[in-house]
Amino acid sequence: MLFLINILKESVQSELDDFFGRIKRSDTKKHTVTQSAFSQARAKLKHTAFIEMDSLQTGLFYSENDYKTWNGFRLAAIDGSTLLLPANEETEKAFGIHAVLKNGQKKVLARISEAFDPLNHITIDASICPFVISEQAMMLGHLEKLGAGDLAIYDRNYPGFWVYKVHQAKGINFCMRIQTKGRGKFIEDFVASGKKEDTVDVYCRTREAAQKCRELGLDTEPVRCRLIRVELKNGVTEVLITSLLDTGSFGHGCFMALYHLRWPVEEDYKFLKCRLELANFSGKSVGAVHQDFYAKIFMANLTSILAFDSNTAIDRKTKHRKLPYKVNWTNAASNMKKTGALLFLRYNYKKLLDDLYIQFMVDPVSIRTDRTYARHKSWKSRQFSMCYK
Repeated sequence: MLFLINILKESVQSELDDFFGRIKRSDTKKHTVTQSAFSQARAKLKHTAFIEMDSLQTGLFYSENDYKTWNGFRLAAIDGSTLLLPANEETEKAFGIHAVLKNGQKKVLARISEAFDPLNHITIDASICPFVISEQAMMLGHLEKLGAGDLAIYDRNYPGFWVYKVHQAKGINFCMRIQTKGRGKFIEDFVASGKKEDTVDVYCRTREAAQKCRELGLDTEPVRCRLIRVELKNGVTEVLITSLLDTGSFGHGCFMALYHLRWPVEEDYKFLKCRLELANFSGKSVGAVHQDFYAKIFMANLTSILAFDSNTAIDRKTKHRKLPYKVNWTNAASNMKKTGALLFLRYNYKKLLDDLYIQFMVDPVSIRTDRTYARHKSWKSRQFSMCYK
């Protein structure tokens, strides 16, 4: 288990030799365990162990720390992405074939989703499913980890009557971007009215929404929501729909900044995929896919938890500067790959914690909130070959 949380990137044998070399305090790698022995051992391990460990550490983080909130709410930016998996008969059966390329090669994709706390850089919940499972369906699993006192933020892929209803039933507040066309006449009327905001009753008007409510044990009574108009610098009008109805406590002006706090979940996917190499699997089996996915989520959260005090110290140290600063997560991940597993093995682990605290404060990066870049849709994600494992 300690080996799997070690942010594996190279060939399995190379990683094993490096891992045992560090355990034995050697300046060189040590060939102690073979790749075959590791493969046999991992087959006996349930991936849910990493989920349980992660749930324990995040629960302790929120219960023991004075974590950051937005107007008293813990934020949860919920969004989905995809992950290219090793293509073989087992993964094809479990996750489905997404496409067959011209050369006959099969493409196996998984859908992944996370509820990410953007203020504390913590993944509250994460999951990996077959690609045919929708982002909305995966959202329901995340909501089981949220409750009163949480505020969920979504992009335009999530709005719908039953989604508002399930949040209302669980007492979870939300803020979502909603498309101005095709989402109901009440949205089009609001856009045409020119109002900055309005409070409306959203009705269940489709058979699909009513069926989903019945499946979830929800009634179909109207949901009271608030619409917020946001005018972007490029002249585009966006509409947000929220359950925060108190205009005194939550004025119109706070919602643009609130919705912008959803963006860190996109940055976290970039961190997971580019820095932790989430798609760089150490095995071909479905079990290996699940183990690697949840092991890296665990290590990402452990990194954020250990860097929490360093981030607070950076805030104090740079408060006189023009821009705010934060931990350099690329450097933090690099330090954790070399040290993270040793925290569970060294008798004097407190010295390691002190060293990590100092390392996390090295070379902090500035936070620039006013920068925008065009999205390059033709960009292809990096692929990792199993031939070199």
